[in-house]
Amino acid sequence: MSPPVPPVVPTVHLVGAGPGDAGLLTRRGEELLRAAEVVLADALVGPGVLALANPAAEIVTRTHSPADAPGARETNQRALIARMIAEAQAGRRVVRLKGGDPSIFGRGTEEADALLAAGVPVEVVPGVTAAIAASGLSGIPLTHRDRAGAVCFVTGHDAGRRRERIDWRALAAFPGTRVFYMGRRRLGRIAASLTEHGLDPATPAAVVSQAATPRQRTVCGTVGTIAAECDAVALPGPAILLVGAAATAPGARGWWERRPLAGRTVACVGSEGTAAPRDALRSKGADSVEVTLLRIEPEPGRTPAEAQALLSEADWVAFTSKNGVTHFLEDVPDSRGLAGVKLAAVGPSTAEALRDYRVRADLVPEEFHAEALADALAPHVKGRRVLWPTCPEAKPTLADRLTAAGAAVRRVHVYRQEPATALPADAAALLDAGRLDWALIASGNLARTFAELTERSPGRERLQVAAISENVAAACRDAGLPVAAVAAEATWDGLVEAVCEAEATG
Repeated sequence: MSPPVPPVVPTVHLVGAGPGDAGLLTRRGEELLRAAEVVLADALVGPGVLALANPAAEIVTRTHSPADAPGARETNQRALIARMIAEAQAGRRVVRLKGGDPSIFGRGTEEADALLAAGVPVEVVPGVTAAIAASGLSGIPLTHRDRAGAVCFVTGHDAGRRRERIDWRALAAFPGTRVFYMGRRRLGRIAASLTEHGLDPATPAAVVSQAATPRQRTVCGTVGTIAAECDAVALPGPAILLVGAAATAPGARGWWERRPLAGRTVACVGSEGTAAPRDALRSKGADSVEVTLLRIEPEPGRTPAEAQALLSEADWVAFTSKNGVTHFLEDVPDSRGLAGVKLAAVGPSTAEALRDYRVRADLVPEEFHAEALADALAPHVKGRRVLWPTCPEAKPTLADRLTAAGAAVRRVHVYRQEPATALPADAAALLDAGRLDWALIASGNLARTFAELTERSPGRERLQVAAISENVAAACRDAGLPVAAVAAEATWDGLVEAVCEAEATG
């Protein structure tokens, strides 16, 4: 008999997650994340990157603290390497997700060597390292044709240690930009060591804190002043220190921190299935958190014959939400059942939901709320029959106005809204800590539920609210919520633009 063939051990992928912003992850990194069964992530990997992982994957995030016991990090590192080996040998697809680039102060080589020694294949996927992100997003160049023809990367962790391994004299004489990683707590010592070994204290210096996140901040000064200037504004870590003639204040180049919502955290208050405008908020500089407060539950369904009977008795079907479209049309056998019936949609997202069923809206109002839909339909429905698939919680405004216009309206409940009993934990923590700046609210029911669930939070007083329409704004005010912005167009993108305008005008 031939000897048994040993099982093939899957490749472990050491993936550079970039500095924080999910948009800076490589396409190869995203592809591997979506296929992973186990993701072992560094503490500083951004939540947007983790959100790209396979929903079925086991995600383990390492945490570090300045209070870690001596040797704890080395112990944890050995345990992590053992976990990677064990998971791979068990046949699972493992992604080791490392902040920045695995090969730059990331211990990637140590992990790769340990895996290879255990017979586990390795692929290293490069990532955008923090220095590159800090430079590009702050507008402070690492090299400059006239001021810096070279750049060096230095670990700030070694500054001030007993067994110092940094050649400070060589760094002081270096003819370019010196980049110090992980040196926020040792800024004073780094600056002193450079000047003690010959660097002019008037040399430009800059610190970029939390690069490539909505909380990025840049402080510029000189080697002699930078530590005190960062302390004066309590600049947090992690941070990158840039030292050299090119590290001057960026002026107009500092685009990242000048985006309209830079540094703001926005809650998108919606119902289950809502597609919150995360990308639009991110492009404006904001961090966002989704707050789902209404769970959508289907009402007892209809047989295809019953659904068809409803349609056969209607001249118009008025849809005031995507949920109305989904929970009604799923009972319709096929789009041919809509032949001869005209369709009205309250707005573009509802019209898009109709297109998913290969039908199009015959009418969409210029403003996207139920009252506008009623006004747009009114000239067409005298003596006509209107079917309205909706939920029990919807106000009767549409039916009342169409009835007044001479229509026979039949209201059918196809789903219901179940309010949450508590805020999601992440949003509640941000609000209680006073770190939630805006709440985007898209309906009156959401306004009432949000107001009730946040009533006792200490962060409620500083929170500003943006309402999707004047009607929703009125519901917010009635519920005791301070409305600071109202969308000109009743869409999520309209809400984002309203917040930008409010921020611009103070």
